[in-house]
Amino acid sequence: MKMHDYRFGNRLRELREKCGMSQYQVGQLVGVTNRAVSKWETGAAKPKTALLLRLAEVLHVPLETLLSGSPELDDEPPEEPALKKDLWEQMYIRMKETYHTYFCYQIENRLQSEKRWAMTSDVLRRLQCLAEFVRLSNEQGEYVREQSGLYSFFTANSMGITDINPLPPHYHCPACGWIEFTKEDCPWDLPEKICRCGQKYNREGHRILYDLY
Repeated sequence: MKMHDYRFGNRLRELREKCGMSQYQVGQLVGVTNRAVSKWETGAAKPKTALLLRLAEVLHVPLETLLSGSPELDDEPPEEPALKKDLWEQMYIRMKETYHTYFCYQIENRLQSEKRWAMTSDVLRRLQCLAEFVRLSNEQGEYVREQSGLYSFFTANSMGITDINPLPPHYHCPACGWIEFTKEDCPWDLPEKICRCGQKYNREGHRILYDLY
């Protein structure tokens, strides 16, 4: 049984009512029926990726607001430092789920470098928005290709926004999480190898410095 996405539906209804439009009016402007808009708002269906940008345009909001909400819609917006700290902690958990407990100095150094930059910019909000956009697209069987400087951001890879892992080339066991860094220039130069737990290693890492764009 398919679960309904009430979060997106509630956000869509909130934005539509704020604009003073009916479901019929939104449907006409987007190019769908009012029944389709009703299904989106009840969580029975989701708009295709191509319609998300049009929806945001019709409702006069950034795509980020449509997908994950925006402080401007709340009565008491959270303090920016606290919000960034919460977002970073969520991302950190995602990274630990990928690399288990075998954090090493290569990963920790990368994380600390990115954190110093992320906490003084709006990149965390961008990552949160893109992660939600990719999630919705993948659920619809569509592929999103990241072409901006975020491909060099390790956090973006950990959140599933890009498939490119910018760490130095390394072996990574998908079963136990063990990591072995190498001196090769790219993961395709690494021969196949079996982890000590018996699982075949993944070969990852492209040695990309993060881009302060």
